[in-house]
Amino acid sequence: MTNWLRTLERVSPFAGVLLVLGGALLWAAARLDAAWFDAHILPNFFLPRETQWTIAQGVRSGLALAGYAALLLALPFIIGRRKGPSLLAICAVAVAGLAAVLTSEAALHIPKWHALQARQLLREPQRRPDPRLGWTHLPNHVGRAYVGGRWIDYAFDRHGYRVRDASATTDLMAPSILFAGESVMLGEGLEWQETIPARVGADLGVQTANLAVTGYSTDQSLMRLRTDLPRFACPRGIVTIFMPSFLGRNINTDRPHLDRELQWHAPAIGSRLGALLRYALGYGGATSIDNGIATTKAALSASHTLGVDRGAWALTVVPVFLPESAAEWSIRRRALDGAGIDYVVVPLDPRSRIANNGHPDAHAAALIASAIVTRVWREEKMEPKACRPR
Repeated sequence: MTNWLRTLERVSPFAGVLLVLGGALLWAAARLDAAWFDAHILPNFFLPRETQWTIAQGVRSGLALAGYAALLLALPFIIGRRKGPSLLAICAVAVAGLAAVLTSEAALHIPKWHALQARQLLREPQRRPDPRLGWTHLPNHVGRAYVGGRWIDYAFDRHGYRVRDASATTDLMAPSILFAGESVMLGEGLEWQETIPARVGADLGVQTANLAVTGYSTDQSLMRLRTDLPRFACPRGIVTIFMPSFLGRNINTDRPHLDRELQWHAPAIGSRLGALLRYALGYGGATSIDNGIATTKAALSASHTLGVDRGAWALTVVPVFLPESAAEWSIRRRALDGAGIDYVVVPLDPRSRIANNGHPDAHAAALIASAIVTRVWREEKMEPKACRPR
């Protein structure tokens, strides 16, 4: 024991740094197991869970190899009692590394910051900043985008709702089913008649209003619904959407957002470098995930209450690309169960995605619309009711 202590006393600062670094890297690799992965890496809409796990295991292997390399590099300086770089040189490298991080952070503060879900405001369908909601689609706008091997037309009326073409507008006085959500509900990569709202409206013979906005979180959809629902004289139903892969955007605070008590907050960015890293890795801390699930549940429940208060029915549709991972199943159950939310799960073939885009294709959208229509017919939700005052 005394000999070991004497050996450690003679270890150079450089060898000590390598030992600490190697140990830390090996500890991190050991921690990144399946349990940690499921608890901290959120499902990604565009990446299968298996692909995420493969990437995580690649990172884990890299950490382990780097840790072993650091320990092996330290051995000659311990056994041979070589001094290596001085403590001053080590500190200089550490300061240089810290300066690089701070410089990167400062550089990210130079351009105007947009929320991570709104990085391309000028991309069709175009959006514009909104101080309370974060962003909305451009009203009175028609644009085209090449998606999945074909040109898609996006038309928005004076209210900013997606409609058939430039000549169409949503009649606020007519009985309507309101659809709130994000790009899946909007119909990313789909012609208007292929979208979920258009199909449901055609089957039920009632006007549908597509309030969905690209990149919205669940709480933003609620804010949009709160703002626009009073405009409608006779809402017959409200349809919201939730997918476990949305939770990553639900926990982001770099946009106007609601907390778990549904109180509004201005954007809180914090470290921009950290935000980008969390977004790229899909990482979520235990507290932020718990808060995100609580906010999601509260927002969906409030959306249903808004409909009931206006004499309308409310339904949440939950598309699930199979196979559903354990993490997705857990998030879905935690966010939807026990809150009085009426929802319908729609299993989808993983091949029913738009090529090079990832959104549900026309066939998947038809299945989602059919599930909504079936639930409405089965429960006789469309029985005529007197419209309640706005």
